[in-house]
Amino acid sequence: MDQDALVTEAIDAGAEFIAEFDKFMPVEVALWLKPDASSQWYLYIASPRIRDVTLDQGYREVLRLAGRMRNSDLDPLQIKLIPSDAPLARAAVEMQRRYPGPRPTRLGRKYLGGVVAEEAYIYPPTIASSVP
Repeated sequence: MDQDALVTEAIDAGAEFIAEFDKFMPVEVALWLKPDASSQWYLYIASPRIRDVTLDQGYREVLRLAGRMRNSDLDPLQIKLIPSDAPLARAAVEMQRRYPGPRPTRLGRKYLGGVVAEEAYIYPPTIASSVP
C-alpha cells in the first residue's frame, strides 16, 4: 500500500474487514489514521468489548480473519484494537456525529483524542451492516 496516501483499495479492504470483525465483536467506530511523523497507516477498531482480558482474543480473531480474507491491501499488523472509551475512539465517534454520511469522512491534519493525525478516514457508523 502507498504509505503517503490511503488508497481506495485499502479503504475498501478495511470496510470488508470491519464488517467481518463486527460479527465477532461489535464495532462502535473504526478509522484509518496516519500518525504525525509516521509513514504507516493504521486501522483502529474500537469496541466496548475490547478490554485487557479480551485483547489477546481480539488479535487472534484479527489474524484469523486476515488469513481467511487474504487481501494484499490490508496487513493485519496495521490493525489496532482499542476500547470504545479510549480518547481516540470517543473523538472518532464525535467526528462521525459532526460529519454524518454514507462514505468515510476524510480529515486532514487533526488532533484526535490525544493523537496528532497527519490524516484520518473515519468509517460511517453503519459500515458493518452495509458491506456485503
